[in-house]
Amino acid sequence: MKILDAKYANWNRDDAFKVMQDYLMRFKHIDAVWAADDDMMIGVLKAIDQAKRTDIKQVFGGAGSKEAVKRIMDGDKLVQADLSYSPKFIYDAIKLTAEARLKGE
Repeated sequence: MKILDAKYANWNRDDAFKVMQDYLMRFKHIDAVWAADDDMMIGVLKAIDQAKRTDIKQVFGGAGSKEAVKRIMDGDKLVQADLSYSPKFIYDAIKLTAEARLKGE
């Protein structure tokens, strides 16, 4: 595997769209993209679609969003799998949410 580049896209689909546009201009062939998050994946997919690139065979996001899961279930050719975050990475959010729910918030 050869990693062509890695840039930060602020967990934002618009920023990921811009980063992917740059990659599409710089690299004549890309096999796959790991977008790290489902929101960024949507921006990546939009850039690929607008550029009408057919060399890219896989795009991975992360988080298991409804949109990503639906794409997989619908047979999207680029989105064939999604990654989920380990609960240890979101422990604080889970804890705060559970505490708030117990308080009726």
